Amino acid sequence: MSEKTYTWNDALSYCDNLVYAGYSDWRVPEPLELMTITDYSAYDSCEADSDEYTSTLVNRLYFKDIMPSFAVGSNLWTSKENLDDSSRAWGFSPKHGHVYSYPLKTYRYNVMCVRGNKLPKANFTNKSAGGYFLLYVVIDSVTGLMWQKGFTKMENERWENALSYCENLTYAGYSDWRLPNKNELVSLISYDKDDPFSILFNIPDEYGFVSSTTRRRDINPASMDCTVVYFYRIEIFNYAEMIDLKGELGGVTKSKGSFNVRCVRNFE
Repeated sequence: MSEKTYTWNDALSYCDNLVYAGYSDWRVPEPLELMTITDYSAYDSCEADSDEYTSTLVNRLYFKDIMPSFAVGSNLWTSKENLDDSSRAWGFSPKHGHVYSYPLKTYRYNVMCVRGNKLPKANFTNKSAGGYFLLYVVIDSVTGLMWQKGFTKMENERWENALSYCENLTYAGYSDWRLPNKNELVSLISYDKDDPFSILFNIPDEYGFVSSTTRRRDINPASMDCTVVYFYRIEIFNYAEMIDLKGELGGVTKSKGSFNVRCVRNFE
């Protein structure tokens, strides 16, 4: 990670000109690339006495120098501009393990450069599947995942109901559906597109997609209600109300929440 903080444009230049470990082809990472370093079991952000300087939702074995804070300069730049507002770019919060779209390019953040091929983009196709009634699924040839083409909206439901729904689902001739984890949901997001932030068919205009990934609970029962499940708000939002949540991660308590469920399975 850089020792200094940079504006977004200067961060791009910093990585472009960096010579490090014998390599000179460094670049600023894309949002999805930064999210690959997250570790949602790292700590319980709801724990009152958690250490501000060690409580990050990143893999601390390899990225222990990344310090969490809401303060400007403790977050990381990504390479993506905000498509709604060219004066802003996407940043990454180590404390919460997610990206967000509102930082002005003039903010000064750290940058952690990356090299190598960029993560492949999803390649979705419709496929009809068995049964008396013709049903459709969506296959991503990049990840090898099969998704329901439709989704189910759950309001004021327990998180476990989403798990059970997918585990007991028989759809399109298959019965091995599951609730996707956060990495599988990440594969639906495209930061090259806006409203919605995905090229997947049939994105809802209300709530986010719930995942099976949870943060680690701490042993204090009083903080249990703070445990959250991450989901990705990739639907269309009103610009004035929710611009900072477009394409971002959100959370819902396990006891009750409103969310969309789209089940997934491995494509055979």
